[in-house]
Amino acid sequence: MPTATNQEPEGDKKALLVGIGYETNENGFQVQDSTRKDVENMKELLMSTYHYAEKDIVIMTDSDTVSHESKYWPTRANIIKAMNTLVQGRRPGDRIVFAFSGHGDQVEVDVDKNEDDGKDEILIPIDCKVVWEKGAPVYSNFIRDDEIREILVDKIKDLEGLHCTMVFDCCHSGTASDLDNVEVLSPISPPGSQTTGGFDEQQTFGRKTGGIFIEVSSGHEYTNKDLMRALRYTSNNVSVARANKRLKKHEGQVDSMDYFDTPRPQLGSLTKPEDILHDRFML
Repeated sequence: MPTATNQEPEGDKKALLVGIGYETNENGFQVQDSTRKDVENMKELLMSTYHYAEKDIVIMTDSDTVSHESKYWPTRANIIKAMNTLVQGRRPGDRIVFAFSGHGDQVEVDVDKNEDDGKDEILIPIDCKVVWEKGAPVYSNFIRDDEIREILVDKIKDLEGLHCTMVFDCCHSGTASDLDNVEVLSPISPPGSQTTGGFDEQQTFGRKTGGIFIEVSSGHEYTNKDLMRALRYTSNNVSVARANKRLKKHEGQVDSMDYFDTPRPQLGSLTKPEDILHDRFML
């Protein structure tokens, strides 16, 4: 595993990890078997490789062991409050991580009119509601990308030397924090940065054993560029190719639309993403 070096900035290290399986949601969201495993794996990675203290890692899941009345139950209100707490009192030299594993989608733009596709990206908390109108979902009680940008980027962007990394393992997450992004064919540590599971228009592929991000990033030292390439390669060859091979056995019984496309991980940054491709990846 990578070891800490003398070049790592001094400061506090805080993390907020959210994993939602949706078993208790009453709106029929597809159950996500791997999301809570993602949180466990991310916690282990932060503690063993990047030396985060367990007391400084906040975990929010819809596990059976978490009370629905607890502040750790991943409702919209609780997640927003925890995000604000994550950035409160931060100083130059601190490192913070926000990771979300669950469902994501897109809605029509609200305030920000700069979206190329005219849509905002959203995270879906456990208490998100959805109704269907003319065959399309209409969501309420979600977390919009503008809110993520306001809390996790704008509130800390003037603190020079503070590093915030966001990891979004959900569908439609290409610009989940409204940062400029770049695709590396074949996650990040500058102030206000994000790593996502795919393009805004893409859905992602999950495994019961947990996300590929942890599998790829554990035990290796990468530049941001090399990590993005490894994520793309592994997601295609380990998950998508195997899933499509299983579907092919039932050819004629499945629609061509059922086959999985290779996820296209995105690297976003408050600074120009291309300028940090060769920097060492850190959390």
